[in-house]
Amino acid sequence: MRKKWSDSEKARIALMAIREERTISEIDQETGAHPNMISKWKRDLLDNADSAFRNGKSENERDLEKKCTPPPICQHS
Repeated sequence: MRKKWSDSEKARIALMAIREERTISEIDQETGAHPNMISKWKRDLLDNADSAFRNGKSENERDLEKKCTPPPICQHS
């Protein structure tokens, strides 16, 4: 039976690969993650790094908010 890796485990292992302090083979031996998976997680993390700075909302959610937000109501006194 294959191990189910949590998102935090994948991130930790991908960061190990990004740091390049150890080879993929060394990370494989240390963690038990297959080298192909380590490379994929590293690539996924690098490809999606910008999403960490999006205030928790997807681009589609922000676009939808812009379209659906009513204009401010002006109050004259």
